[in-house]
Amino acid sequence: MRVAWEVTPLSVPPTGIGRYILGSLEAMAGARPDWDVRAVAVAEQEGVDRIEASLAGMPANVTLRPTVKSPAWVTRRLATDFGFRSLERFSGEVDAFMDSEWFRPRQQGGVRLATVYDVIPLLFPEWVSPRTRKAHLRSLRQIGDRADRIVAISEATKRDLVEHLGIAPDRIAIAYPGVGEEYRHAVAAAPAAVGDRSYIVVVGTTNARKNLLRMLEAFAIIARARPELDLVVVGAADVDEPAIREAVVQLGVAERVHRLGYISDQELASTVAAARLLVFPSLYEGFGMPVVEAMAVGIPVAASASTSLDEACGDAAARFDPLDVEAMAASIGGVLDDGAHASQLVERGRVHAATFTWSAAGEAIAQAIEETVGK
Repeated sequence: MRVAWEVTPLSVPPTGIGRYILGSLEAMAGARPDWDVRAVAVAEQEGVDRIEASLAGMPANVTLRPTVKSPAWVTRRLATDFGFRSLERFSGEVDAFMDSEWFRPRQQGGVRLATVYDVIPLLFPEWVSPRTRKAHLRSLRQIGDRADRIVAISEATKRDLVEHLGIAPDRIAIAYPGVGEEYRHAVAAAPAAVGDRSYIVVVGTTNARKNLLRMLEAFAIIARARPELDLVVVGAADVDEPAIREAVVQLGVAERVHRLGYISDQELASTVAAARLLVFPSLYEGFGMPVVEAMAVGIPVAASASTSLDEACGDAAARFDPLDVEAMAASIGGVLDDGAHASQLVERGRVHAATFTWSAAGEAIAQAIEETVGK
């Protein structure tokens, strides 16, 4: 089996999409050592260098076939939207193409599978820029029109594809994300800014969807009765960053809220492991991997009751209405103040997190490819 897998998202610092590509690609290639797996990318030289570093240690049957262009987005756009050059110009002849999102040229042969992480720009356009929404809607239309099979990262994403895009359920396979080894074997280490104070942690960008403004309000309530407790917020800056910085001052918690920004996976795992609790107040997710990662390191989780997080949470998280600040504060406080409840969540969480592995994701994708090629 000759499989081309589009890995251009690895040309930037790791995100959820990049981690999904790395974990599932390595697992799939390892599960099918007789397959010829070709990692295809179109990027500038710096991006190709980053991709090469990311793919170091991959199984021997994975080879990188990069195309260096500057600006690379022009080549990707021409190939994706206007049919300029076929996939075979970049990968050679293949039996299947795994479309990861950034680059989807036309094919002369073979089947096409596409990964969909979420349809948030379609459902909640107010959370993204008009340009981002337009690009994502175009991408979703292309997937619906061109893909022989779709791989969704959760049942929630599959449900959205069926309900809002009219895609037949039997066209969609599910391959859940896996928990990285850095979380299963994390060594707790608090950020230097926190020192020896205890803290709760939130992981997410400063985008309205992540609901950090309400989280800050809830923390202000909690902080009044718990002078020993700080809040650590991990994640890249986004459109709400100025509002977040203003809010911590107005709420009187500026000295107790620590913004770490983007940090490495290893640093993130250590930071989460040293926290008393992970709070995940997001209004909507494609899956919600930080929830499962926190369970894997062995800390309790309090998370939004959004149905999009049901799969990530299972029965192992305290849940709250993400629009109700008082309820959020009460849920967080309930876990912090009840050691038996927190221990129960930790025990359930470890069991739940153990079910999310990259080997399972890789096998699910391999099976989807085999079934699609065999049709």
